[in-house]
Amino acid sequence: MKVLLSAYACHPVRGSEPGVGWGWLEELGKSNELWVLFYSGQGQAEAVQKAVDQLPYRRNIHLLPIGVPRILRDRFYRLRYEFWQYRAYEAAKHLVKEVQIDFVHHVTIAAWWNCGHLWKLKVPFIFGPISGIQKVPKAAYPFLRWRDRVYELTRVFLINLAWKLWSRPRRAMERARLVLTANYETAERVKGIRKSDPVITLSEVGVHSVGEKNAEGGKLRATDSLKLLWSGQLIPRKNFGLLMEALSRLPDEIRWHLRVAGEGNLLEYWKTKSVEHGLREHLTFLGQVAYSQMSEQYRWADVFAFPSLREATGTVILEAMSYGLPVIALKLHGARVVLDDSCGILVPVVSKEQMVKDFRDAIIKLYYDPELRRKLGEAGRKRVEESHLWEKKAQRMSEIYRQVLTQGN
Repeated sequence: MKVLLSAYACHPVRGSEPGVGWGWLEELGKSNELWVLFYSGQGQAEAVQKAVDQLPYRRNIHLLPIGVPRILRDRFYRLRYEFWQYRAYEAAKHLVKEVQIDFVHHVTIAAWWNCGHLWKLKVPFIFGPISGIQKVPKAAYPFLRWRDRVYELTRVFLINLAWKLWSRPRRAMERARLVLTANYETAERVKGIRKSDPVITLSEVGVHSVGEKNAEGGKLRATDSLKLLWSGQLIPRKNFGLLMEALSRLPDEIRWHLRVAGEGNLLEYWKTKSVEHGLREHLTFLGQVAYSQMSEQYRWADVFAFPSLREATGTVILEAMSYGLPVIALKLHGARVVLDDSCGILVPVVSKEQMVKDFRDAIIKLYYDPELRRKLGEAGRKRVEESHLWEKKAQRMSEIYRQVLTQGN
């Protein structure tokens, strides 16, 4: 099919949103003809062009890099994105006059309010997977400092206000032939707008291949030191404090070490707190680790910890699963879309004390049960192979295209 892909963020060797844009481009281009709108700045135009030139099916992909005025290139993100969307819409209007496009598909940026203007075209519009409705549960507020609680409350207020009053995203969701959502929280809210029209929950992230697990991973004994890995920005909603409190309550006989991959405005704060908790000798703060070098950390680890309080999904969950790591996460948002008890331990969100205890107990359980680590890791790896490789996701999306086109006719 002929698909116009809106992928503002798109880069072949970056994670997060740029990785999502590239994942859809690379895999959908195998079986569809793509016209790809993306932001030309931040090194994306050169990197994407070079990577596409290496693809054997490169003739299926037509790149449409869109720039913005110089003053917006490295600042004013919100204004830059809106300006880009207007330019992308103008380019798309000319394109659909020359090419009979079957679908316009918006994949990045994935928050529901970043809908742009392409839905206004007289071409079937697919929106998502989108997210943005997820919020920090009130039971988890004790993990946040007061100013962070104020931020989260303000964010919820503004999102609810925008949902009620901002007509453009609502009209985009109403006009869309199909809306895909990254988590159940967003799906429930979207269904209220679309009534009987289709809404499909599908994780917005994926991985390109399964990783090669460290050969020692299946041979760990209960008495070995447990290798824990955490990856992400050290910012309030990532909830690193939950993991710190859980680790501080481990029995003395349990041997463990935690590697922390990432930076953020709380990096120095948590370095200081690790000393106060008497944990500093058990922690290695790696700082920012390049996306291409994270494989070494996944191969090193036995368990991946993901205590985030607000997340669409989190690519790092799937990356950890692809390397055969069991994941400990809160039973929230995208984590409960991609994880279940067969491949990880999902901690309910009831109270701060309960979450700390359950997280601690999960670490203790995995420390003493190497066989459980192996089973959970293998099940996670299998789940990624079956459903979360970009190749598999694109195959499903192509099936969705065909179904939607058939229903529309």
